Amino acid sequence: MIRRAALTGLAALVLSVASGPAQTQRMPLPSVGPGTANPSAVVAAELGLARLAREEGQWTALRKEAEKDAVIFAPGPVNAPDWLKQQADPAEPMRWSPSQVFIACDGSYAAATGALQHEDGRAGRFVTIWREQRKGDFKWVMTFTSDAPFAESEDGMIKASVADCVRRRGLGDPGSHEDRRRDRRNRDVVRLPDPPPASGSAQSADGSLRWTWRAQDNVRTLEVFLRRADGEERVIHETAPMTAS
Repeated sequence: MIRRAALTGLAALVLSVASGPAQTQRMPLPSVGPGTANPSAVVAAELGLARLAREEGQWTALRKEAEKDAVIFAPGPVNAPDWLKQQADPAEPMRWSPSQVFIACDGSYAAATGALQHEDGRAGRFVTIWREQRKGDFKWVMTFTSDAPFAESEDGMIKASVADCVRRRGLGDPGSHEDRRRDRRNRDVVRLPDPPPASGSAQSADGSLRWTWRAQDNVRTLEVFLRRADGEERVIHETAPMTAS
C-alpha cells in the first residue's frame, strides 16, 4: 500500500464539492521552502489543465500545456504534440482532479494522480508527470490513464509528498534552497526521445523522483519512485491494456 505521508506544516486541500472529479474544487497549498518543491504550483497546473479541457476541448488543452517532448499512450508511447495535432476534440471531455502529488526534492519534476471520468461516464484514474519551467510554472511531459477506479481518501484532501532532501552517502550535499533553485533553473533539460521507446525511464536531475514506462505483451505500465530517508519507495504503479489512451 502506498504510504501517503503529508508534509509537516502542509495545509490540506479540502473538497468543497464531493460530487466527482468534474466539480471538485480545493483550497490552494502553500509553497514548501523558497526555490524548492512547490506543491501548490503542481496542483494549480493539474487543475488548470482540467479546467482548460472543459473550456476549450480535451486534446486542445493537452496540446497547449504539453512540453515538446511530452509522451502520451495511444495506445503505446508516442510523441504527444505530434499525435495531438491530429486529434479532434470530443464533444464531452474527460474530467479529472488530483488527489495525490509526489515531488522531487529540487522541485523540478512532480507526479500527480487521481480520479477521472471518461466522456461516457466510466470511472478511471490518471497519472501526469510535470516538469518545472524556468519561471516556476509547469508543463506536462507524460500522461497515463486507465479504467481502474481511483479510491479517493475519506477526508477528501489532496496529499503532497516531497522526496527526501537529507544528505545521504553517495548523493552529496543537496545545498541550500537558493543554491538548488539557481542550479535547477540553469540546468539543461534532458528531453525524452522522439519517438519515445516502448520501454524507458527518466528522472529529476537530483535523482529523487524517477519514473519508468513499458508497453509490451498487450499491457502498458507506468511506475513512479520517490526517494525516502530509508531508501527509494514506489509510490505509483499503474497498468492498463494496450487500448486507446
